[in-house]
Amino acid sequence: MKASHFIICAIGALLLSVATAGAQGKYKGAVLTIDHPDGRYAKTDTVKVWAERLEDDGEELVFYVMENGNWVIRRQPIDLKIGEKVVVLEKVYEEPTAVLLQIKPNSNHKIFSGVGLLVAPEEFRPGFDEPADFVSFWENQVKKVRKAKIKAKLHPVEFPEKQKKYEGRIEAFDLEINMPEGNPVRAYIAWPADAQPGSCPILINPHGAGVRSSNLGNAIWKAKAYNCIAVDINAHGIINGQPKEFYDDLNKGELKDYRFTYAEKPEDSYFRLMYLRMQRLLDYLCTLPQWDKSRVAVDGTSQGGGQAAALAGLDPRVGFAALIVPALTDMGGKEAGHNGGWPNRGRFKEERDGNYKLALPYYDAANFLRHYKGILVMEGGMFDTTCPPECVFSAYNVAVSENKTIFTNRYREHGEKTLWDDNRKEWKETIGDARKELLKNYLNPSE
Repeated sequence: MKASHFIICAIGALLLSVATAGAQGKYKGAVLTIDHPDGRYAKTDTVKVWAERLEDDGEELVFYVMENGNWVIRRQPIDLKIGEKVVVLEKVYEEPTAVLLQIKPNSNHKIFSGVGLLVAPEEFRPGFDEPADFVSFWENQVKKVRKAKIKAKLHPVEFPEKQKKYEGRIEAFDLEINMPEGNPVRAYIAWPADAQPGSCPILINPHGAGVRSSNLGNAIWKAKAYNCIAVDINAHGIINGQPKEFYDDLNKGELKDYRFTYAEKPEDSYFRLMYLRMQRLLDYLCTLPQWDKSRVAVDGTSQGGGQAAALAGLDPRVGFAALIVPALTDMGGKEAGHNGGWPNRGRFKEERDGNYKLALPYYDAANFLRHYKGILVMEGGMFDTTCPPECVFSAYNVAVSENKTIFTNRYREHGEKTLWDDNRKEWKETIGDARKELLKNYLNPSE
């Protein structure tokens, strides 16, 4: 590999102007910085990473480098004085590569400061091909659901204390819609109380991984903020508004490790009904007189991003899809030589004999995006080890949408809350606000 080498030593203070945004992660004693804030590099670029000690805490520091899911440097000591900034990695990569770097105190490996980057992100491709019967499989699944007449129940709800100010201006309900099999659709739905027929777009928010109620407050404030029919749907069709212990018991019981349930046939996957509840919900929402008959947006994070991709690929009425650090995306990444997306991260025993490949491609967000033609907004966290950025780019690169945008940040982990101080401020100004503006412009184009 030409012009590539590692420098793991203190070589004196470097007075270099690099993009830096403070300590990342849980360790504040040192920070890693790179000169591309979005973490994207071309194969012709020289990737440089600097380390800087921020606190004289007496800790011995160690350094780690991972490339495409494999550790190439582990627990390498680094001598670094406070205020000193040194090059710890300098390398030219000839192939598309996902690089994660960590610096840790040697006494506690559970805390670290990290940074992530991708070389040639536009060249990543999913590990799974689209199954030949992908379209027909899902057409048949949707037909089966639609054979059952929709029966919806709307139950008025009491507004949470934080949303009391919206009472009288917003109407909100606990929504239940029958399914021909499995749990019903369960969600909270809200819309402006004075909404005229044909005046409101639809905004659907599916949930990330876990077992919990739909979020009533989320539906209420989004209905007000975007003057829309806003829906917050829980992933499992479980009863809303119960005590925390109710969901904890489900998570320990019948829904324990639901995401790792092995399925050799696509119709046996747990995610089948999760996706079909999204379709059933949209079919119902499009019967509401308030709907403007044109605008449907779906906005999901993590597992919700995978659900958003599925609905976008299944139903052409979806005109805007936001997939934020999406799970269920490029789950076969290992087949292409890089990490696989959540939940396929080497946790299946069956993965070792290849059977997992018989079902997962039917649920991969990348394959749904091969069929979605509306506005697509995606975000990848360059330090996201749950839904790796190479998986997000793999899906983005095969998406057929002609109006697509992808955001990245070098310090972004899976959760926004992991960003600290000015890291979070930078992310909000360059990504968070821009994402919201794109959604607002779609839902309320005249404002």
